[in-house]
Amino acid sequence: TSYSNYLTVEKEGYMHCSRRFYTEANTTRFLTIIMPSDKKDAFFTSSKATEYTFDDNVTIHFPADAYALENGDNYDGVVVVSTFSIAGDDPQLSDKMPGNLEGITKDNQTNVLGSYGMINVELKSSAGDKLKIKDGYEVRLDFKVPDAMLNNAPATIPVWYFNEDEGIWREEGSAVLNGNLYVTQVKHFSYWNCDASFPICPWKGTFTYDDGSPAANLIVCITIDGLNTTQCSTTGYDGSVVGSVAANEPMSLKVLGYCQDYLLESPLGPFSESGD
Repeated sequence: TSYSNYLTVEKEGYMHCSRRFYTEANTTRFLTIIMPSDKKDAFFTSSKATEYTFDDNVTIHFPADAYALENGDNYDGVVVVSTFSIAGDDPQLSDKMPGNLEGITKDNQTNVLGSYGMINVELKSSAGDKLKIKDGYEVRLDFKVPDAMLNNAPATIPVWYFNEDEGIWREEGSAVLNGNLYVTQVKHFSYWNCDASFPICPWKGTFTYDDGSPAANLIVCITIDGLNTTQCSTTGYDGSVVGSVAANEPMSLKVLGYCQDYLLESPLGPFSESGD
C-alpha cells in the first residue's frame, strides 16, 4: 500500500515550496526541492497598464487599476512583482515545481498532467503588504512553448493553479496556442501551469544493479511520447519509485546516475487505468 504525502517548506527570502510524494511502509524516500528566491523582479505604477517578460518564458500583461490589499481595500501605488517561471523543457522541473504533476479536473477527477510551462507570481505594495487582483479584472499570461515541444502542442490546453492548502493543482480555464505562445487570462495569482491532462494510472518501478543490490538515489524520468513532456522522481533505499503515470499513453523511461549519465533507456507502457 502506498500513501500520498504533502510536504511544505518555508525559508526567509524564498518563495513557499512544497512536494507531494508517495511512500510505503519501511521504505526511505529521497526528495530534492529547489527553492526560488523571492527577489523583486519588476515594479510598476498600479494606475498604468504595463507588461513584463520574465526569464524569456512568460510575459505578463498587467492591467491598470486592478489591485487591492488582502482586506479588499483598493490599492493605488507602486506594485512590486516577484516571479519564478519554469520552462516546460526544464530538466529540473520536477525539483522546482510545487506538489507533483497531478491535478483535479473541472469534473473533479484526479488526472496526471504534462506541463508546457508554469509561473509563480507574488504581488506586494511598496510597504510590503500582499496584493491581489480586484474582482472583475483579469491578467493575461503568455507562456512560451519550448521549441522541442511545439510540434506536439495542442491548439487548446487546460490551465491549472496550485492550491497551497490542498497541495494539488486545480483546473481553471484554458490557454490557446498563438504561434509559439499559450495565451490565457487569470483572475488571481499563485502558481499557474499549462498542462495536458490524462487519466491516472498507479505505477511502481524497482531498479537493481547487476549484482541484485538496490539502485538507490537514482533519478527516474518518464516522458509522455505524444507530447514530449517529462516528470522525474528519485529511487528510495530499496531502489523503487512509487507514483502515477498517464494511462493509455506510450512513454519512455530513462534512469540517470550520479553524474547525470543514462544508465537505462526503455519504452514504457501504455498501461490501462487499472495499472495493467
